[in-house]
Amino acid sequence: MSVSPISGGDINAAYHLVTLQSSPDKPTNLSYFVKVNDFNLSDMFETEKLGLEFLANTQVIKVPRVVAYGQVDTACDIAKCILVLEHLRFASTSEISLLAKHLAQLHQISHKKYGFFHNNYIGKTRQQNSWQLDWISFFKENRLSFQLRLLMDKTKSESLSVKCQIKAIIAKTEELLKHLDKFFVGYNPKPALLHGDLW
Repeated sequence: MSVSPISGGDINAAYHLVTLQSSPDKPTNLSYFVKVNDFNLSDMFETEKLGLEFLANTQVIKVPRVVAYGQVDTACDIAKCILVLEHLRFASTSEISLLAKHLAQLHQISHKKYGFFHNNYIGKTRQQNSWQLDWISFFKENRLSFQLRLLMDKTKSESLSVKCQIKAIIAKTEELLKHLDKFFVGYNPKPALLHGDLW
């Protein structure tokens, strides 16, 4: 078995794990992408697992198969959460072109409402996906207002000067929310199944 760290992200520790599976015919290398983080972020991995399984069930686009998800104990008895995925590697530029075509097909999958079946994360920050009847309501409630409430919660533990700055941001954002629909007159996008980061 070999384990190699993978760089690029700043939220999780990531590794490329290769194991050898013996079979009657010939040994086979199995390749995995492994994410590790603190146990208190296990919900983040669970929602990623659910999202990948949902995308896989569309049978439109190839996504990494979820191999395992859960808790592991380290040598220092510190609980960690772990997400083990199938390791995918692009072999040629033609596969990148195929990915683009499949993404376009994925975006054709629609719904009667805007939202998703569960909440998830943007980075380490929770993201609300409750169903809304129109796009402006979804954008206003689930993206801007929800993030604003998280910011308001954050002010409780900040210094007085930071609290003043945050209160000014909140006041401006609340004013924006009152007139949000004016920025999107005539804009009525169709609900589309979207993906997370592609990097």
